[in-house]
Amino acid sequence: MPNDLLELAWAWASSLRAAAVAALLLAVPFGAAAGAAGPCPDAVPPQAAQGSGWYCLTDSDTAVVFIHGLGSSNATAWQSEEVGSDGRKPYWPQLVLDDDRLGQPSVFLASFFTAIDSGSYGFERAAEDVFADLRQSFPGRPSPLDKKTILLVAHSLGGIIARQILVAHTDAFQGKRVGLLLVASPSHGSRNASDLAAIVGLTGNRMIEQLQWENADLMALDADFRRLVDERAKRLPGLVGMELMEQWALPIVPLRIALLNALYQRLGFRPVVEEQSAAVYFEDRRPIAASDHLSIARPASINARQHGALLDLLAWTAKVDTTCLAPDAMQIEFEMQAQRKVAETARSPVYALERRDRSGLLLNSLELGRDPGDGIYRASLAAKRFVCPGEAFEARLLRLPETGELLTEDGRQTHACFERARLAPADPSARLVCEEGRDCFVDPQRRGLAEACTRVVALAEMAPAVRHWAIPAIEDLVRMPAAERPGYTEFQIRSGRLAGLESATAMTAAIAVNGVPVYIGGHRPHEERFPFNGAAGVDFTFALENLGFTGGTDGYESIAAELKFYAGDELLKTSSLARGYVSYRHAKRERITDANGSDPFEWQGFYRPADQNEGYEVMLTWGDYAHVKRWKAMIDKSGWRIDGNPVVGVIRPRRRDGIAHGLILGTVLTSNSQVKSLFALDRAKELCGEVQLRDELSASIKRLAHLFRFPAATFSDVKDRGERVGSCRDM
Repeated sequence: MPNDLLELAWAWASSLRAAAVAALLLAVPFGAAAGAAGPCPDAVPPQAAQGSGWYCLTDSDTAVVFIHGLGSSNATAWQSEEVGSDGRKPYWPQLVLDDDRLGQPSVFLASFFTAIDSGSYGFERAAEDVFADLRQSFPGRPSPLDKKTILLVAHSLGGIIARQILVAHTDAFQGKRVGLLLVASPSHGSRNASDLAAIVGLTGNRMIEQLQWENADLMALDADFRRLVDERAKRLPGLVGMELMEQWALPIVPLRIALLNALYQRLGFRPVVEEQSAAVYFEDRRPIAASDHLSIARPASINARQHGALLDLLAWTAKVDTTCLAPDAMQIEFEMQAQRKVAETARSPVYALERRDRSGLLLNSLELGRDPGDGIYRASLAAKRFVCPGEAFEARLLRLPETGELLTEDGRQTHACFERARLAPADPSARLVCEEGRDCFVDPQRRGLAEACTRVVALAEMAPAVRHWAIPAIEDLVRMPAAERPGYTEFQIRSGRLAGLESATAMTAAIAVNGVPVYIGGHRPHEERFPFNGAAGVDFTFALENLGFTGGTDGYESIAAELKFYAGDELLKTSSLARGYVSYRHAKRERITDANGSDPFEWQGFYRPADQNEGYEVMLTWGDYAHVKRWKAMIDKSGWRIDGNPVVGVIRPRRRDGIAHGLILGTVLTSNSQVKSLFALDRAKELCGEVQLRDELSASIKRLAHLFRFPAATFSDVKDRGERVGSCRDM
């Protein structure tokens, strides 16, 4: 097995599975990108595995150190398979140099011996070798450890090596700002590595053995590193970290169809590093949508989510202040008085505690869960960066939507503010009493170190919310357990480099469906600012459930996206895009021209079915558009209800090879106003029976009504025919 593919071998649980995909794996090319203009114009990615060394050395006090994974090298680990607009395959270390927002740091490529025949060479020895390279002053050149700020970008096994270095040589990093980006790193091991026990037996490869699930060596390191993180205020106050999680079990290239990944996961394939092993140590844990174990380390542009995470990590690292930290056992407690609509939900609401700077950029976000014992929400801040005595801690509690919901009031953003007492109290916690959608105040009986804010910015001063859809962010949907995750469509808007945005630093977005604005993750349109560099194009992803979709115009819903680009606080450009969409279907890739200019964009969508296997439609009638529209209006006004949910007609567009539109049965869910028109088989049969009992439906409709099945693999907008199950009369 080639060394470059050793890491992929984790994904296959048996030799039969490996044989089924061997041809695919061996076909994955690893090209090299040419050098580019910048601080090191002659920098070229290595063509083959080689030792550690500087990729680019600059005068910056910041060094970004890349540490590759098992069976990999710096020639293969960081290079995207997508060809950029300049004809090159993006290479992450080069993207670091190309991104002016990072300040042109030095880039170091760390390497260690990793091969199928590496024998007894384990991660402990690899860590010592890498550390020796980090402190080695090359002739006439400083070492990475001579820099004041060190960012460790560690993929997979590289993350284990990075953690081992920090545990074994903590003193060497004193006085440094250390940012650790763990990229799909198996902190507790990989079950897929355990499946390769036979290979370990044949080769004696200790690294694969150590990567097995909850290996003793790995769990000992886990305990040591947890202790370092818990005690970093005293031992390594400059340490900040972030963890990235892969989502797919198969490589995206060349298998780009998400449904194939879903199929392979159902057959038993797992992501190489599952979430419970990749998200362990730090509060900021980010799933990277549409990523597998290789592509997660190969961002296609400086606007990719992986690279954005590195940018955020550098910003947080630069702001590390060891002067004022939260005291030991510090907790902020929130006693939430939820609105009636929240209290009636089956599950307790989940809140995010967000802190932003004065410009509105997100500093950090911490998800809060409710203690089932006393109903209190708690945020543990012990030994974390905190405000100094006499300064104000300001944040907001944002209720995270669990599913798309049509609302007429905001009721989700709650302002929290208190000042840290100048004299240290015996109780280091703070208790705030909050009314959702308004302000919090300090509980006088449990004030701890909190004193009332002298300046309060009430959310009531904000412009009132309009009728809108509040929907989960795509990251929240990805994190949901599969059994609870609803079906949704993942939309991607991309572009090449856009003129006039050379100085752009941020982007905001506003999405609307059928004219109704969408609040993503509870954020208002254009409220959330995303890092953006005008040297690359747009790479924006969002997700929509079936938000009240009933066929809109001619069977299509209307989705609008407004993108705004900024240089600091200066608005540079606004792009307005729109497209049609058929619910429960993939959205074919379309070339969209900005309505405010001539900039071209590409917009596509992939429907991700829910696990509930709901794939049946009740077709009521079909014909020309006027006929279908007339019957839809009649059904919508009939007052027909099923289980208390109003019944509506949902228009389906004609296929490319036909002239008839269709009308299917849908129900408006009273719980959230979403329209449901795709059902499980038993439920669809029940609805067929309801059709036969309705007096307002003509005999011809009762005769024409049929049940159709739409397998997930055939989901598309205008080409799918479905499979006719039978007449509703016979159900």
